[in-house]
Amino acid sequence: MNTAFTDLSPGSRIWIFQTSRSLRKDEQELILPLVESFLDTWTAHKSALKASVEMLHDSFLVIGVDETIAGASGCSIDKLHHFIIGLEKMIQVKFFDRFRVIYRDGDQVKNLSVKEFEEVVKSGNFLRTQKVFNPMIEKAAELKENFEVPADQTWLNRYFNA
Repeated sequence: MNTAFTDLSPGSRIWIFQTSRSLRKDEQELILPLVESFLDTWTAHKSALKASVEMLHDSFLVIGVDETIAGASGCSIDKLHHFIIGLEKMIQVKFFDRFRVIYRDGDQVKNLSVKEFEEVVKSGNFLRTQKVFNPMIEKAAELKENFEVPADQTWLNRYFNA
C-alpha cells in the first residue's frame, strides 16, 4: 500500500536508486505515478507492504518500506528491481549505476561519472571535506542525518590519496 513518505517510521528500510543523469520534471511526472501504482500492489508473501516513494534532488528515487507492518522479502525486492529496470528502459536512464558521484555545487546538484570526479579532484576543484550524497544508507532516518557526508568518509576517499 502506497503511503506518504513522512508517514514511514524512522527505522523504515529504504532503497536509493541514483540516476545516471538528473531527471527532467516531465520524466518525474511520468514515472512517479507508475511507482506509486506499483507500491499500491507491492506485497511480500501476500501481505501488503506499507511503502512510499520520494524523488530527491532530481537524481535519487527513494523507496521506503515500513517493516513494522510487513517486511520486504527476497522475492518482493526482486519485483522492485525488475520494476525499476522497466523504468530505466522507459526513460533511458540508469538507476543502478553505483559509479556516479552526486553532490551539491552551490544551488546546483552535479552528477558525475567516477572518471569525471577523479579529474575534478586532480584539478583541485573538489576538497576532501566537501559533501557528497551517500546512496548506501538503508534507513529512513538516515536521510536527514547521513545522506550528505564528506567525500573522504566514503569510498571516494581513495581519489584524494592518489
